Amino acid sequence: MKKLILLFLAVVTITANAQTRSELELIKDIFKVEKKAVVGDFLKLTDEQASKFWPIYDKYEAERGEIATMRVDNITNYVNQYLTLTDEQADVLAKKALEIDTKSLALTKKYYKIMAKELGALKAASFMQLEEYIGIAIDASLYDNLPLVGENN
Repeated sequence: MKKLILLFLAVVTITANAQTRSELELIKDIFKVEKKAVVGDFLKLTDEQASKFWPIYDKYEAERGEIATMRVDNITNYVNQYLTLTDEQADVLAKKALEIDTKSLALTKKYYKIMAKELGALKAASFMQLEEYIGIAIDASLYDNLPLVGENN
């Protein structure tokens, strides 16, 4: 799990430091592979469940990836502005963060419903709980490394 968090932080760090696109894509790809392995190990799917789950998961991850990109972009904008952050910039960043949170919750609800229908509520809830755990762990590490708004004023 720590490996996943470190990979996510690497994505944010590389994006914030404007490294090459290929380097960023490589780290994103590694994160996806590592996360998929963690999910597979955690859910312990039967062959029948796996044949239903993985196509749903791949669609979920594609949509989640778009939201994650929005989040990384918003964090990058914050990192680039936090020393000189104005009220207007803070408002834009905060509203974008709320929009991202709303999209993320809608995605979770959408795919919980799909997974519960195909795999049952127990597997769907297990997956949702793991996603929440990973998200919280990443957030904790991320916030531990980001200055708070106004902290440097």
